[in-house]
Amino acid sequence: MDGLGIGGDGNSGIRAGEIGEKTDANSDSDVGANVTSSTMDNALMQKPDQAITVLTVFLQGVLSVFKSGMFVLKSGRFIELIRNLDMLAEKEHSAWRLENDWQQRIVSVYYFCCTSTGILYCTVPALVLLYTRYFREQTVFILPFEASFPYDTNQPLFYILSYIWCISFIIYAIHAIVAMDSLFCWFIFNISAHFRILQQKLTDVSVSPNASTDHAIFQQDITQTLFYHQRIIELSAEFDELYAPIVFVEISVSYLKLCFSAYNLINLDDISSLPVIAVGLVTITFQLCIYCFSGEKIKNASEQFANHIYLSFPWERVPPSLRRLLFVPIMRAQRPMHLTGFLFIVDHSLLVWIFKTTGSIIGFLSATKKENTNI
Repeated sequence: MDGLGIGGDGNSGIRAGEIGEKTDANSDSDVGANVTSSTMDNALMQKPDQAITVLTVFLQGVLSVFKSGMFVLKSGRFIELIRNLDMLAEKEHSAWRLENDWQQRIVSVYYFCCTSTGILYCTVPALVLLYTRYFREQTVFILPFEASFPYDTNQPLFYILSYIWCISFIIYAIHAIVAMDSLFCWFIFNISAHFRILQQKLTDVSVSPNASTDHAIFQQDITQTLFYHQRIIELSAEFDELYAPIVFVEISVSYLKLCFSAYNLINLDDISSLPVIAVGLVTITFQLCIYCFSGEKIKNASEQFANHIYLSFPWERVPPSLRRLLFVPIMRAQRPMHLTGFLFIVDHSLLVWIFKTTGSIIGFLSATKKENTNI
């Protein structure tokens, strides 16, 4: 037994003590590992909510940079399209004034929503700071949105610098988004105004005295109106090609932001974030409505022109040669103009699909959070 080192001598006692110490150390190590694992699990359960909050702000930044970058990259085409639509317009026409009045009202409301969201993002952290400074034992330093800095933002000087940087980013994001979306509305309502002016021109041609007396002048008037129609189609196609990447990114990013913001509102832990998230959710919904209703507006305006041609002319008195001339725009107008985003057509149906699937995404995120909490 002594040869095996299990006897009662000192060496055997030392070895037994070493074995006992190692066993106790292993036990302590297992307990520590379990505690560390539990802590990491709790952190991982909290990370999805934090990641969703950060992603919402990050996506807004990506959208702002992308829109302003696309305008700088294609500024020549944007300016040329603006000039062409402006030169083609009859600015004294009632339809032109009506459409532009509506455009200015919508843009004003949209700018108010975006500005309100930015103001809340900037002021709520300052109010929390003042409240905790004077009514709590410990001052809470909260930035307008979560960001990583190479210094400690809990230090007053670094906090002020970080706060100024966040405000600067918010101001840039607001103006970049509003500028491009306002220009988008201007294009949409001006194209719609051109379609309305075209219908009025066609009505004037159909009721003119030349319709039944001088067929040559009547044909010339119809030809000029059809050239106007063709020019509107060309400019609309140029607009769709120019805005297709912007529309694709806008709809995709706004869809994700809508899902994340609604999820944050449902799973709200800090009541101070309620006004920011609520107003931001309204602004995102307004963004999506602007694009989807604009696509529907262009589609309806182009479709109505085919019915207007058919109903405007007394076909029993129109010569066969002019009938054949009018068949071309009727056939062309039956294919409506669409606002596209590469993979989808932007209209009311897309907006309904977004709202339906948003509920599904929120349910999935909530179920995932509940499952992680139970674990």
